Parts: sequence; C-alpha cells; structure tokens
Amino acid sequence: MCASEGQPRAAEVEWMNVRMRAALVARTAIGHTSLSPLG
Repeated sequence: MCASEGQPRAAEVEWMNVRMRAALVARTAIGHTSLSPLG
C-alpha cells in the first residue's frame, strides 16, 4: 500500500466537497440577505 497513491484522490474529493459546501453556503447566504428586510 502506497500512501502517495491514494493521497491525491482523497485531497481531490475533499476539495470538491469544500467547493460544494462553499457554494451551498454562498447560495444560502445570498437567499437570506435577499429575503431579509435589510437587503
């Protein structure tokens, strides 16, 4: 078992999850700000 073999893929999956979560948070924040009376 080589650690360097599975590492890049795990990092890639983690990065994809981070991006997806960031997009979801941004979308939620935009939705909340547009719905809030302060605009």
